Amino acid sequence: MCLPAAIAKVAGVELTGAALAMANMQFAMSALTIGAQYMGQKEQAEATYQWQEEQAKATQKVAADSARHQYMGLIMRGEQARAAAAQDIQGALGQTVEASARARVASAAGGVTGTSVDEASSNFAMQYEDFASNRMTNLSWEEDQIAMSMEGVRAQQEGRNQASIGDPIAMPSPFGALAQMGSSAFDAAGFWGTQV
Repeated sequence: MCLPAAIAKVAGVELTGAALAMANMQFAMSALTIGAQYMGQKEQAEATYQWQEEQAKATQKVAADSARHQYMGLIMRGEQARAAAAQDIQGALGQTVEASARARVASAAGGVTGTSVDEASSNFAMQYEDFASNRMTNLSWEEDQIAMSMEGVRAQQEGRNQASIGDPIAMPSPFGALAQMGSSAFDAAGFWGTQV
């Protein structure tokens, strides 16, 4: 006994002879179509999931590579800023020592000694200290900006990683396919059967 015949009895319909054969044929064709659709939908969903996974991995790799290059650039910028600050401070120290020495030599050549010479040397030293302090403050601000830029790079990479996550894939339900087959059996029994 085939499904349409069993459903026909439940529905109060009789299937005999050619009508039974036609109902069974209609049901078989519908069942094959429903099964093929289910398998096709399942394969499509799996292929879409696989493609999303590959795209996510590729996007995450690009994000990581981009972040790494940006980090390297920011680290290099920080090293250059520290080296430039050290060089500026060292240069200012050399100028301070040279200016102080020239002032002492000029004072000695002019016969000037005492407090005014010491005051000029002290003034050069204070100017150097002010410059060095300001230069270190500027370096600190630049390092803070670099640290914030690094945090921005990290957030950008995280955003790219989150954006690479695909939408959920709805897998077809085998229960839906079975329900369609049951409905197809009812349709076949109702179309080919005779009301009893």
